[in-house]
Amino acid sequence: MSEAQAELKHVIDKGNQVKDSDITRLPYLQAIVKELSGRIICPSLPLAITMVHLMLGSLILSYDWKLER
Repeated sequence: MSEAQAELKHVIDKGNQVKDSDITRLPYLQAIVKELSGRIICPSLPLAITMVHLMLGSLILSYDWKLER
């Protein structure tokens, strides 16, 4: 967090607000936003997808396959 604050102090003048044109000059802050935006939506999504694959695989393996003649 201190690195993001230092970047903001370096790029943005004191007392000014961040403008759209300033965003391109804040790579560390962009990385933080990108990292958090994926986690806020659903932090356990990769686990859920893995569990669905395991359950489907288990269901397919346990199914009693009979071929009709």
